Amino acid sequence: MKIFANYPKRTIIINESQLSTLLTEAMSLEDDNAFYEGLECLQTQKEQYDYCLKYLGNPFAQGSSRKCFTINDKEVLKLAYNDKGKAQNRVEYTIFTQANSFVLPSIKKVSKDYSWLVSEHVFPCEYEDFEQIFNKPFDRKWRQNSIDRRDFGGRWKTIGFEKYFDNLKEPSEKYDGADDILSILWYIDEVYGLGNEENYDVRDTMYYEKLITGNKWFMEIKRLCKQFKLTDLAQIENYGLVKRNGKMMIVILDYGLDYSTYIDYYS
Repeated sequence: MKIFANYPKRTIIINESQLSTLLTEAMSLEDDNAFYEGLECLQTQKEQYDYCLKYLGNPFAQGSSRKCFTINDKEVLKLAYNDKGKAQNRVEYTIFTQANSFVLPSIKKVSKDYSWLVSEHVFPCEYEDFEQIFNKPFDRKWRQNSIDRRDFGGRWKTIGFEKYFDNLKEPSEKYDGADDILSILWYIDEVYGLGNEENYDVRDTMYYEKLITGNKWFMEIKRLCKQFKLTDLAQIENYGLVKRNGKMMIVILDYGLDYSTYIDYYS
């Protein structure tokens, strides 16, 4: 690595602190590259798992086809341990590169055979997160009471009914509306993901389409579901929380299951 670079008519000189920073970043980059090159050379799923276990520690989450490892506070690695996992990694990478969507975690790296990919680190969503962002519950019951917790910057803040709803709602109070988050997501999943539009009559269809049109987040979920035939969207486990441009954003945590993958491996 060159520390001094000569250009016509000037020389760039750095101090000891800058040199230390550059060396640290270079070593980190070299280590990262070496890690991924080593992982790419491994042939079997067991070899890949043992390798990740050695360098990244135990996985923090596991689904029916992939295990997730923490790389750092910004990135995670999704490792397939069967053909379903490879298919889901392929779907995620394909959709990410084609969709250009603000509700999808970004993908940093992917293996040639889709046995692993590196994705933006996303915190799993809680019911309270939907209440705070959308001002309505995920399903038919309010859950958020006032609590103190740290935000993304590590600062303590109070969240809950006293702050967001001015004591108008109580924890566990039943929500009587038909416009809860789950109902809208279920409609999108059924109609645009699975093609079961016959499950809704004309009046219900008009009702949910109006709700969707009035919110850009639901509009984007609908677009992705319609264009890429995503399914399994009506589960809170498939959503996560990120901070972008200073605001909290809910994104699709796992979007590797499209209709064809569902038919091939889960039906």
